[in-house]
Amino acid sequence: MLLGGARLLCERRDFNGSVALVFQPAEEDGFGAKSMIDAGIFEKYSIREIYGLHNMPGLGTGAFATREGPLMAACDTIRGGFSGKGGHAGRPHQCRDPLLAAANFVMALQAIASRDVNAQQAAVICITSLQAGNANNVIPERADIMGTVRTLDSEARALVLRRVVEIAGHIAALNNVTTDVRVEFECSATVNHSTQTQTALAAARVANPDSPADDNAAAVMFSEDFGAMLQVCPGAFVFLGNGHSSALHTDNYDFNDDSIPVGILYFATVATLALQRLAGG
Repeated sequence: MLLGGARLLCERRDFNGSVALVFQPAEEDGFGAKSMIDAGIFEKYSIREIYGLHNMPGLGTGAFATREGPLMAACDTIRGGFSGKGGHAGRPHQCRDPLLAAANFVMALQAIASRDVNAQQAAVICITSLQAGNANNVIPERADIMGTVRTLDSEARALVLRRVVEIAGHIAALNNVTTDVRVEFECSATVNHSTQTQTALAAARVANPDSPADDNAAAVMFSEDFGAMLQVCPGAFVFLGNGHSSALHTDNYDFNDDSIPVGILYFATVATLALQRLAGG
């Protein structure tokens, strides 16, 4: 779509200014945006505004959806675990059980969203991996944990990340084990800027005049690191519908090629409209 938008811009030549095409790598857990920011693309190419797009199953084919403010969540990863003293399951009093601590930790984490975070702020905490032991009669020496934290608000994000580590420490002390649970920062929330969101919506109406763009889409709790770019440059991110297809990141997901022409026209149009506004036209 971005290549098609570039071709369309070159064919039309109806824009006044310069357009940088940003082929962002590793947008999920790969820190691609941060790498490009650190490489100085905004300064090197004098980028004043930036616009991104992501396919969205469940949204009508070629339809657009976005919103001002938070659109996608920040994502941080919980890693580490609990270490104790292993031994025979028939003599637990001679052991220090890290698996029991890990189980208590998983349950205790759910109180953060329900009791620590303001009920009007979104926070999702999921432990997605718990690895410990390989025998039915042996208490292991180590229980490893991995999970994810999703938040839309920077205040809630800071609170949740602090509480995860605090709770791990308290659980370890309660169970007489040690812990190295930590939270690794990954993607910031994708927060659209007001003026640029309106430009994106105007471009969406041109790209697909038969399907009104949703200008108040519900924020979603999945993530990608385009939000890092929006922290250093005004811009907006939109969803482009894939129709009633399987969900993203599933084995049977299939990109709907019918959305490609719409995306091409969107990219060319949003660049043209942004340049017109920046030029005062």
